[in-house]
Amino acid sequence: MKRKFSAEWIWNAQSVKNQHIEFVCPFDWNGRGKVTLLISSAANYAAYINGNFAGSGQYHDFPEYKVYDEIDVTPLIAPGKNRLCVIGYAVNEQFFWHIADVPGIIFEIVSDGSVLAESQPGIMCRPARGYVSGELPYFSGQLGYSYAYDFTAADNWLLEDADGFAPAVRTEKDRELFPRPVKRLNVSQPLPTTVITQGIFINGNGDSAAKRMQTAFMAHRLINSLSDEVYKPELSYGGKAYAFRTDERADGIYFLVDLGKETAGYLSFELELPEAGDIDIAYGEHLDDLRVRSEISGRNFAMSFKCVKGVNRFDDYMKRIGLRYLQVFVHCKSAVITYVGLRAVTYPLQKCDFKLSDSLHQRIYDVAVDTLALCMHEHYEDCPWREQCLYPMDTRLQMLCGYYAFKEYAFPKAALRLMSLRLRDDGNLPICSPSVLKLTIPVFSFVYITAVKEYLERTGDMDFAKELYPKCVTVVSRYLSMQKDGLLTRDRSDPSIWNFYDWTDGFVNNWGDHEIGENDVEFPAPMNAHFSIALRSLAGIADAIGQHADARKYSDEADRINANIDRVFWNESKGLYASYSIGGELSHYAELTQSLVLCCGAVSDERKARLLTAITAPNDLYKINLSMLGYKYDALLAEGDKYIEYVRKDIETQWGYMLYHGATSFWETIKGGDDFFYAGSLCHGWSALPVYIYHKYGLGLTEKKADGSNV
Repeated sequence: MKRKFSAEWIWNAQSVKNQHIEFVCPFDWNGRGKVTLLISSAANYAAYINGNFAGSGQYHDFPEYKVYDEIDVTPLIAPGKNRLCVIGYAVNEQFFWHIADVPGIIFEIVSDGSVLAESQPGIMCRPARGYVSGELPYFSGQLGYSYAYDFTAADNWLLEDADGFAPAVRTEKDRELFPRPVKRLNVSQPLPTTVITQGIFINGNGDSAAKRMQTAFMAHRLINSLSDEVYKPELSYGGKAYAFRTDERADGIYFLVDLGKETAGYLSFELELPEAGDIDIAYGEHLDDLRVRSEISGRNFAMSFKCVKGVNRFDDYMKRIGLRYLQVFVHCKSAVITYVGLRAVTYPLQKCDFKLSDSLHQRIYDVAVDTLALCMHEHYEDCPWREQCLYPMDTRLQMLCGYYAFKEYAFPKAALRLMSLRLRDDGNLPICSPSVLKLTIPVFSFVYITAVKEYLERTGDMDFAKELYPKCVTVVSRYLSMQKDGLLTRDRSDPSIWNFYDWTDGFVNNWGDHEIGENDVEFPAPMNAHFSIALRSLAGIADAIGQHADARKYSDEADRINANIDRVFWNESKGLYASYSIGGELSHYAELTQSLVLCCGAVSDERKARLLTAITAPNDLYKINLSMLGYKYDALLAEGDKYIEYVRKDIETQWGYMLYHGATSFWETIKGGDDFFYAGSLCHGWSALPVYIYHKYGLGLTEKKADGSNV
């Protein structure tokens, strides 16, 4: 239910891209009752009371669906005078997770129904003295700006009056806000880390810290040649300090820090320098290059810090990063390192007790659950390292796994609603939400409908299904109206439509093995099979909410499309379905195509056996990738026990391979970090697939209840 704030949206008088603004608001408290901070920001915020961190993490939302947080700050305040300080962040640019909007912050401090303090024009603010605003390198095109921090400009504004403040001005934004639809994130204490190697470096070339670190000359040195230490330093916040120094000709000292496993969180460090100097910190998921891969085709996974002589302590609460390793370049000949690491940021989840009789499969299951959790923050995200984006296809699979692993339903509901809020005019969902991206993948819009049906099946939430039903109908109606000869064709007229099906040759952005003539009609089997599944899903939703005539209509449409899939794409001589019919010529034979045609129900019993053999036998079919492997497993396991052993072995082969190569979370593709021109992620939500397979089909393994009895 929306809440009307008495407070006003405010901001600094001058707005720029990538801007951090500091606000100060003193208030009094009589010492009675619970005290709550209600707060929302254009992009993000970090709130402090009396110098102590109170909360951060703006929910990713739309301008017309603006969300506020409610934070219990009673433990942080004292009777009498108190000091609220807030860093507000505005991007003022479009990214995959954010829509450029009027910048602003709004907050109220409330106790027993009374407002103790609130954001109003005249509240004192200034451009941040520590965080650097303005144009900086991008982490990636999806994530947006990296950050930099200037200790030489920072002061003690969290605790005492400082200069440079001026009255804030009102910004025109709606003051009726929605409560956060999911739980707020947990922020841990700084995690223990280990310095696994160290040495000296000479700066590389490049116009960003990430490029210079990627190309720097790094020379390992035994730890006892740089310090009085003998063994690898174990770093803990507030723990032992380690002094390093060198007399060699170099630009500084480097450290590689290991968190021990894939982690998502906020950067934290404490370093002491003998003089003012710079520190650069890069992050990554692997050391395949014998260093962190900090710069990849214009992506910059690094932050820069201008430090003062003496101790420099930093705790970020604004930009969450995903990584296992941190690479630190200290641009001095000596330094004292106390801590470099992360505060883990996690969504509050309760893992279900699930025990498997096979130790390898148990390990696969456990790492898959960890992978899921690492890809859940404000919403589902494809990966915590490179993008942190909400894609419909990825989300549907993550939801399926999460129903079993966490019995979590608020999180998928919020994601489904968020994705529904910006249907394009043509009935497609944007490739990511919340965004105004023009790019769309049609089959992702189809998969969304299936995700709605699966949510309804698991929750019985009829009201929500009724809310989303018209939007699902809009998607389907658009595509029903554009069929030719009873099938969907490729739309060549709109460059924003990406006909993606899998990370496989012929499925990324091209059309099989034939040149396409100007007048050739292009029929894609994967698109039509996905559409058939969506129609069947929509029929299921319609039936559940009492729209029985619609249910029959959509079911009949699915039957008709299935008959046409079978007629147009079947190649009798190969005993397979082609992926494409282009100008009447069949081309491209893939495991995914056979799997989708099986899943949508277009295959007669006579042909089914040939397809099942084809996707389980060695052959030259284009192989299916981790992102779409669920369709193959569903098709096989729909046959009962016949293919259980095949699926078990396939999971052992693919997910076991990742484990044996050091995975602590599962990868985007089996190629690991070297895929996508060396930008493959090592933690990807869709690779949690075994969680769904183990729970739904059992695979002949033993599932136990919490009391130890068999299910």
